[in-house]
Amino acid sequence: MAVYTKLEPQEISNFLQQYNIYNFKDYKGITEGVENTNYFIRTSEQDYILTIYEKRVAENDLPFFIKLLSILSEKRFPCPKPIANKNNEKINKIKNKNAALVTFLSGKSKNKITSEDCFQIGKIAAQLHELTKQLKLSRKNNLSIENWKSIFEKTIKEKIDLDETTIKKTKDYLSFLENNWPKNLPQGIIHADLFPDNIFFTTNKVSGIIDFYFACNDFFAYEIAICFNSICFDNNSTFNMTKAKNLIDGYSSIRILSNDEKKYLPILCMGAAMRFFLTRLYDFYNTDTETIVYTDGSCLGNPGKGGWAAVIIKNNQEEIIFGSEKNSTNNRMELTAAINALLKTKESEKIKIYTDSKYLKDGIEKWINNWKNNNWKNANKKDVKNKDLWTKLDSLINKKQISWEWVKAHSINEYNNKVDILARKAASAND
Repeated sequence: MAVYTKLEPQEISNFLQQYNIYNFKDYKGITEGVENTNYFIRTSEQDYILTIYEKRVAENDLPFFIKLLSILSEKRFPCPKPIANKNNEKINKIKNKNAALVTFLSGKSKNKITSEDCFQIGKIAAQLHELTKQLKLSRKNNLSIENWKSIFEKTIKEKIDLDETTIKKTKDYLSFLENNWPKNLPQGIIHADLFPDNIFFTTNKVSGIIDFYFACNDFFAYEIAICFNSICFDNNSTFNMTKAKNLIDGYSSIRILSNDEKKYLPILCMGAAMRFFLTRLYDFYNTDTETIVYTDGSCLGNPGKGGWAAVIIKNNQEEIIFGSEKNSTNNRMELTAAINALLKTKESEKIKIYTDSKYLKDGIEKWINNWKNNNWKNANKKDVKNKDLWTKLDSLINKKQISWEWVKAHSINEYNNKVDILARKAASAND
């Protein structure tokens, strides 16, 4: 859930007023994930998540997702609850994009799922199925077995560097699955994407499920197959039988699997693995690679002779840029390096910038919104230092998809050391 659409505090406040929410206090972009833009919003009474729909979520699917979340939350299933605005609309617009405001779900996802966790995950999956089997909502699974061949054919048609052995094996597996896929198993609405990052825990207890944007009608047992693939393998790619057994036991404590569901579970597991392989393969060939940028600034004397440098890495190609000023400061050179690097990139690119400057990173992520709200004044009501550069940088980042990473200076990072040397050379060469 990277932050693709940048919002200012006033834009957030204006949006919340459409919901009769006037006690806005703070907000923060959520950088995890890749599909949509998400903001954590804090008010004096309650916390919310604002989701802006960027990609993959089709506009005509949104009513289904929002309706499903609304019904589940009404039935006290632990998931985000969509909030209606003054016009009783739960799908809204911000910056001409579809958006929804939902309640904040307490808890955090786990990087490592334990065997004990699997029992709880199986249990909550069954609770979901017991609720959804009664619903009249319906959405076709667009990533089902009916679509896998076309996804693969499209991938290999566009890209010819996939080896023939992989192509043949994949086609054989697809034919096998097509010939052995079950026709009539218990079904209803499933989550269809129960990966660890979508399962929240509080004190080692499952506290809720998020990200229902793959939810669809399919076999309930297919949900279990997805979970086997997503949470029951150890780090060495070994299938953990204890995790799988606990998952089934937890599920069966709420809903008993039929004999046919048990019989077809191996085929469904193979199908889930095929889905993940094909969608990741497609994304690998069709998703733009991220542009990596390393920047640094240097100043001899501070203030004194200044130099800046950046290395821009895209598609395994490096571009080096650098420059100097006769009279500058280290902070101004850090800002100048970032500005010049961004001027070399396009608006459509995803960019990750590495810097050893806390001034630069904290300025962008912590301070700049307050500065703009205060007309570029600091807490002492004085003009922000380097305002000319901060305003220029602000105008650039608002048009691009950027994430920022801090690296330790003069350490083991090859590219950080490289731009450090280049920046100091640029400063030294300044006549």
